Amino acid sequence: MKHLGIFLASLACCFLIGASWKTKRVSVADCTNQSAYASYVSTAMGSWNEAGVVRLYKAACDGRADINIYLDYYEYPPIADTSFTRDSRDNITKATIRLNRNIFDLDWTHGVYTQYVTAHEMGHALGLGHNQVVPSVMSLTDGETYLPSYLDLQNLRNLYRNK
Repeated sequence: MKHLGIFLASLACCFLIGASWKTKRVSVADCTNQSAYASYVSTAMGSWNEAGVVRLYKAACDGRADINIYLDYYEYPPIADTSFTRDSRDNITKATIRLNRNIFDLDWTHGVYTQYVTAHEMGHALGLGHNQVVPSVMSLTDGETYLPSYLDLQNLRNLYRNK
């Protein structure tokens, strides 16, 4: 019963965004030009693919990918930002993940944190919002979950259930 309460608490938050991809195959381009970052993107993609509702696959950084990931310079905060466009039926049509170069250029060796931010922002690009449930990569307070948890994957499944 405890797990049901946690699940319902996390589920309520994630429908705030309400948007999802219409297509079941979503391309992701790592446009960071940082070879060290490629493994974080691949790991996050593989983890979100475990939900079995949307298939993320690698694409070239040529502007045609569904989700594009960039390093940008901007004032701190934020650490990262995800924006997306939607069609008239609230389907996500394009997403952009921007990582703050002022932070990530400092030290690529803190890989656990970089992995968390990558997976977290990818969750936003898939349509999930923040929650306050632990463990969850979509939580702002967890600090110990660096990849999508069972609850994150279940929230993604529920978001796409009727799509």
